[in-house]
Amino acid sequence: MKLPIKESLALLDPKTRRKLPLMTLSFAVAAALDAIGVALFFPLVLALVDPASSAKLPMLGRFFSPTELAEPRFIIFLLACLIACVFVFKNILSVTLLSWQYKVLFTAEAELGSRLYASYLQRPWPSIANRNSSELIRNASVSCSQIFLTFIIPLFTIIVNLLLFCVIFVVLLLVDTPTAVGAAILVAIFGGAYFWVVKAHLHRIGVRFQDANFELLNELKQGIGAGREIRVLGRQDEFVRRLRFSREKYANAQALRNVLTQLPRYYLEVVLVFVVLAIISIMAIVRPVVEIAPVLAVFGFASLRLMDATNAILGAAQQMRIGAPAVIAVSAEFRDKVVAQPGPKELDRSLEKPGETGLVLENVNFAYGRGDQILRNVDLRIEWGECLGIVGKSGSGKSTLFDIMIGLLPPTAGTIRCDGSDIAHQRDAWLARIGYVPQFVYLSDESLRQNIAFGVAEASIDNSRVAKAIELAQLTDFVNQLPRGVVTLVGEQGAAISGGQRQRIGIARALYHDPDVIFMDEATSALDNETESAVVETLESLKGDKTIVVIAHRLSTLKPCDRILLLEDGALRQWGQASEAVDDEHQDCSAGEMQ
Repeated sequence: MKLPIKESLALLDPKTRRKLPLMTLSFAVAAALDAIGVALFFPLVLALVDPASSAKLPMLGRFFSPTELAEPRFIIFLLACLIACVFVFKNILSVTLLSWQYKVLFTAEAELGSRLYASYLQRPWPSIANRNSSELIRNASVSCSQIFLTFIIPLFTIIVNLLLFCVIFVVLLLVDTPTAVGAAILVAIFGGAYFWVVKAHLHRIGVRFQDANFELLNELKQGIGAGREIRVLGRQDEFVRRLRFSREKYANAQALRNVLTQLPRYYLEVVLVFVVLAIISIMAIVRPVVEIAPVLAVFGFASLRLMDATNAILGAAQQMRIGAPAVIAVSAEFRDKVVAQPGPKELDRSLEKPGETGLVLENVNFAYGRGDQILRNVDLRIEWGECLGIVGKSGSGKSTLFDIMIGLLPPTAGTIRCDGSDIAHQRDAWLARIGYVPQFVYLSDESLRQNIAFGVAEASIDNSRVAKAIELAQLTDFVNQLPRGVVTLVGEQGAAISGGQRQRIGIARALYHDPDVIFMDEATSALDNETESAVVETLESLKGDKTIVVIAHRLSTLKPCDRILLLEDGALRQWGQASEAVDDEHQDCSAGEMQ
């Protein structure tokens, strides 16, 4: 499998990509300093074993006088000091560059994860609604980290160590060309053979790691999200067993990945020991000892540096094979994404249909892909200030109709107009005019104030709007009973409050930005009759000031409605006035009762 190097670099933001040439150049300088340090070992050892020969070296003659060259102890001392200074400076520079490299790349990781998360939130709702949330979470968190930890950083590790390898190899060629070439050939053969043997397994390990991580996230999400049902049904042992199994798969994938990452170190150590011993044996046969010593000193020290470099290269290459599936998965997200284009924040009056007011659905049709038609030729006019109820059996398309009216789903045919303006071309302007209360109101583990102004930065929350929304949603008494008022934490998913208060908080959230229209999707279906009555009372208080559209199974929820429509077989028809249709506040609306 070809490594997705081009795709990984394309994931970097432009600012990071502009820094890559400078990063590569800086590490080339460090590699050159490393090579200089290695090269200086040759005259040092030569001065130790054969002072007369060292005095004839041209490189020493340029820097030392004949008198100084005649005293080998002086030369040895200066060369030792020079080597020490070169390596100290080189290591200080390398640590500085490494710190800078990690800062740049991990900042880029944070940027990549943020961009992917932003793309999920900006995509049209249908492209996200049917995706597994565990997969999305994995891609935006673990996979983005894996791209850098197991692909991009290893890629730079290979570049840096290849530079080091090449520069030191040039030095070895200058010291002893035949020996350098022979050693390089042996290392290349053994290293290439190792990588050829294991590379087929590395991609599979990367896929196993991605799959194990997905399963682990999925089991955690299910176990925590369904905590109440698990306890009631007594299924704790089964969910613990599933999580333990997923944990073991993840641990095994991690262990295998780490073993294969470390394996080249031990393999290469054996290879280089054999190569060095072979060089010593051959040179001892064909050359005098005086000639062998300085060459062996240089090759011995260089072999240690090259062993580290080669080990890093092979280990990084393995990591890249393992990290490739993460690159492919995240690259596909950016390649396939369809981002909802931002529209005007105000309705364009030039697109109005003269004389038309209110919200109008005209000949609206909808089908999911090539499936059955969900909505057929729906025509509807909602006057401003009206309270409209929509009923229908489960699966009749009520929520689909709601999503189309809100602007989350585009109709496959037909138009939706607000005061004559088609909202399809002005989605953002339409969304700014509506409030939405879902069946299950999501509450974050933040203060009541932050939950009402959901998604607004803490410093930008308008306290007067919060207070007005609380009053309109009839939450004042509830807030007054809280120990810290509006700054009281509601707990994760509103664990500290009742279902009725949760829905009222949802209504307050919808009212925070003073919308013209409020949509309520089965907002009372999970409430008891007394709590439902309290929410209905809140709707009554809003009637007239706001246009309200309510979907419900219970007809008792629709008491405040001026009209009630029945959605059946994909079409809307008049069900009646609320006073006629609602004769029992505990009545449920079923298919049989509607017919």
